[in-house]
Amino acid sequence: MRGYSHEQRKQIFTKGTGTDGTAGHRADKRIWDAMGNHLLDWVKDRLHAETLRRWVRQSERDQGSRQGLTTGEREELERLQRGNRELKKANEILRLASAYVAKAIGLSGALMNNLMEISGFNKKYPRFALKDISFSLVGGEIKGFVGPNGAGKTTTIKAIMNLIRLDSGKMRVLGKDVSFENPKYREKISFVYDEFSYWSGLTIAEIQSILKRIACGWNSARFIEMCSEFALPEREKVKTFSKGMKTMLSLAVALSRDSNIIILDEPTSGLDPIKRPLILDLLKKYVQRRDRTVLFSTHITTDIERIADSVLFILGGHIVIDEQKEKLSEKYGVIRGDIEKIVYELQRDAKLCLVRGKCKSALVEKEAINNFRNSSRLDYSDASIEDIICHFVQDEYEKEIR
Repeated sequence: MRGYSHEQRKQIFTKGTGTDGTAGHRADKRIWDAMGNHLLDWVKDRLHAETLRRWVRQSERDQGSRQGLTTGEREELERLQRGNRELKKANEILRLASAYVAKAIGLSGALMNNLMEISGFNKKYPRFALKDISFSLVGGEIKGFVGPNGAGKTTTIKAIMNLIRLDSGKMRVLGKDVSFENPKYREKISFVYDEFSYWSGLTIAEIQSILKRIACGWNSARFIEMCSEFALPEREKVKTFSKGMKTMLSLAVALSRDSNIIILDEPTSGLDPIKRPLILDLLKKYVQRRDRTVLFSTHITTDIERIADSVLFILGGHIVIDEQKEKLSEKYGVIRGDIEKIVYELQRDAKLCLVRGKCKSALVEKEAINNFRNSSRLDYSDASIEDIICHFVQDEYEKEIR
């Protein structure tokens, strides 16, 4: 990179490592332009420096010492040694550039893919139990966490955040085993409740003043920007906010920390139709970096359809489905209509059946329904997330009352 001093090169490649991510975006074009425009020169410099280094070593072996050298020979030896020092600086620049590129594509640290791994969560209550809950959160993805009321979503989230004591289970965060006795792992996790439940007697300005001193990786400018974008009144106390405003405040706090994982428990349930798309778009933007992930618990299946990359479905305290969203739509279909004459075939091939009023419907694997797709007596369609949930829940209910 001719024309740049060592300090200038170092500054170029370290600007993109800001904790808030904004500096990294501004520096991207400059970095890649510098690397592209000067790549050949860089290679030439390195090859030339390697040659200089060999000359220095050969000269030192041949001359033994600087004593007895002529003035010209001494100047030449010093020039070669300066070239050797430049090579070391070039190697440092290359190391910094490699570190930035690795971070930019989500490979910082241990080159990991799973940012969180849950293994064998078990928790028994008198009338309910979590049963061997295991799943992973992948970098750059949003996992939709769905299930009926009382299925275990909130209990699972509380276990992750160490708000309840598990009977058994393990967890890894950012490639490291977690000790639930040490809450330090939560520094990399932002937890969004369905509404902001802390410091209700304070204003946003007062909350900002506290969090900038105690919150790990706090970005004050980002928080002020988010509150302005959500149109939250800075000087009013939080207890005067509506439920939707408190939810947005909770999300603003989560997005203003340098966290790798965001966990949301019913964040959009109290939001109006105008604010909900804004929240969903912010979550999609958040996971554009491959070192970030989101676990999004909700009853609103249209939100899952819109932004989730994968679906985690919990029912009766155990995981029923953990699958990429596209694969679910490829796997399942729904039959509706007058199917009384093929009940035998349907019961043999279909996964589940659901009766809604006078119209019987069935959730089926597409491979099993190929023989019935062209029947004029059937109404066939791809299964939505809501279709899958309703059929599984109804099937579980029918098993309980038999």
